[in-house]
Amino acid sequence: MRCAVFKNLPHKRTINSRVSQVKARPATDRSRWRKALGWDATPSSAPPSYVIAKNSMITSSLRCLLLRMACVFLMLPSIASGSGPSIAVPWTIREPEMRGFSKMLEHANRGNYKTTQRIAKKLGKEYVVLAQWLRLRHDCVSQEEVNDFKSAHPEWPSPVAHTKTAVMTSISEVKPECGRLRKSAVFLNYSTLPRDALISVANRLLWTKRIRAAEYIANNLGEEGLVTTARISFRRNKKDLGGIDASPVFASMSSDFGLMYDYVSWYIKNRQISEEILHLMSSIPKDQKYRRELWYLYRLYIGDIMYYKLSRFYGAAYALARDCTRLVDASTLPEVHWLLGWIALKCLEDYEAANAHFTDFYNTARTQEYKSKAAYWAGRSAEKLGDADESLGWFRLAALHKTTFYGQLALLQLGVNKVLLDTKSVRYSNLHYLRCRKNLFAKIGYMLSRAQRDDIADLFVQHAIKTTNSPEVAGIITELALASGNTHSALKGAEYIGSKLLLPESLYPQQYLAVHDDHKDIVLSMIRQESKFDKKAKSRSNALGLMQLLPSTAMELARDLQIEYQESNLLDPEYNIMLGHHYLTKLLKTYNNFLVLALAAYNAGPGNVNLWLKNLGDPRQLESPGALAEWIESVPFPETRTYIQRVLANLHVYNGMSGKIMALSRQQNQVFAP
Repeated sequence: MRCAVFKNLPHKRTINSRVSQVKARPATDRSRWRKALGWDATPSSAPPSYVIAKNSMITSSLRCLLLRMACVFLMLPSIASGSGPSIAVPWTIREPEMRGFSKMLEHANRGNYKTTQRIAKKLGKEYVVLAQWLRLRHDCVSQEEVNDFKSAHPEWPSPVAHTKTAVMTSISEVKPECGRLRKSAVFLNYSTLPRDALISVANRLLWTKRIRAAEYIANNLGEEGLVTTARISFRRNKKDLGGIDASPVFASMSSDFGLMYDYVSWYIKNRQISEEILHLMSSIPKDQKYRRELWYLYRLYIGDIMYYKLSRFYGAAYALARDCTRLVDASTLPEVHWLLGWIALKCLEDYEAANAHFTDFYNTARTQEYKSKAAYWAGRSAEKLGDADESLGWFRLAALHKTTFYGQLALLQLGVNKVLLDTKSVRYSNLHYLRCRKNLFAKIGYMLSRAQRDDIADLFVQHAIKTTNSPEVAGIITELALASGNTHSALKGAEYIGSKLLLPESLYPQQYLAVHDDHKDIVLSMIRQESKFDKKAKSRSNALGLMQLLPSTAMELARDLQIEYQESNLLDPEYNIMLGHHYLTKLLKTYNNFLVLALAAYNAGPGNVNLWLKNLGDPRQLESPGALAEWIESVPFPETRTYIQRVLANLHVYNGMSGKIMALSRQQNQVFAP
């Protein structure tokens, strides 16, 4: 006879909605839980028939086990309800615990570590370890202390923040030096070395972009430092060699790879491509030691040839790129195959060779972006060869990656004008919640997110996700981050989980949606690419906040809007989006509502875009998405190309989530202008 265990049990969402009525109740108040969930409030009453059927085939021990399982489910009382979807919280975190936790963080932030430890002891032993971790994270400590912590708690994430510990270690090993004293120490430390060794040190400093240190050594080498001085001039993009005699410099060219590299880089940036530079490029020895630098030079050279449409050098460009297949490592090989295919398709019009190179590109690609790009262009080259069946097959392969730019272009080729993700909610079992409940780092990450300490929370959230072997448990941790307002961590977590578990609301957050309804899909798409929803994001160029605004640009925008400007306000989401949206609106107006140009200007500046319009033509006159893709691929800045493609890919997903067709599929006079 079949056992009717949990027969007609309500759906988890129904139970969750009832549970939300009794958020985080104390254990002594279980009767209210039972009543809210449909159980009899009196302890003497038997559970209803839908929980456990009275069946003689079920032993008392099994009945007890099933009741315990039901109780485990009841231990998931609270519902997280932040900016994201509602999801059950696996832990019972009462208000006093959360309050004590926040105080502990506050004291740790102030450097009051004794008070932090005292509060931690009251909260529990796991918080004592966290208090130690916070001290190591924020305080100036030795590497020995960090190593001791790692040995005692190997399962914890590393507490080292950036390079503070490394700096302190260096200070403990080397006496403090600053200003002119430091410069003197640098030279005194090296002054006992032979001249050749000093030149070698200076060159090594140049390869690591420490130009000022290299310059200081070169200035003290006299004539023997001329080559190093010349390299520094080339690196600083000076028009001449600063008055030094060029004869001995150029005599060393053939035997000094560093000098040749810097000269060729400078030449390509400042002068038109010529037979002279082609000869010099061809004479560079193919040294595996410098393969990254050679690949950079070749890309620079080939990029200039294609950008300026120097047809007499197309064959030379193709030959140089082909040489790279034997030079670069496996991680760079897909890029080489792409470049070879692009030259063959666009410059040489050798469609058979292009198809072969794009096929090699597909076979060596490891990311969704590369796979879809390779398949799309293989399909385009097959079209040129008149092979409709092969072309269709390639487009279908590309369309499998529908969250990428080229996957979406392939969808358009197949007659699909919407990007629709699987938005069905993931069902998590009680076992998944129980496993998450036992994950200490998931709990710490969730509490840090609730305390709005997203920077530290992200470390624990990502650590918890990466150390669990269950995609469902990782999904719970990710959705809890989203529900507690830590959108950045949720997005990173969803990206890490990838295809194992699709979490659309975490992958494409709609936080800050109400800030600006105008162009909201575009703004969200830009934020996703600019900062991944990290409201405290800061780039190497000092661009700040969600929409990565430079302070100088932000000041002008604030003046336009007649609002007060403070640089610190750029880390406020609403303020940042207000300025960023205003900048986007200005750029759209400048370029007749054409988003591709507005995005290019947002990333690279209007001055560069105006130059590209002169050299590449006006994309507003193009008649098909494929032609527009070719224009984007012709943009000389790799970062800007990637930026445009990724923002458009994000936009098409957000369009689909809003029930709209892809922006690329609209009529040309409406493109990208909702």
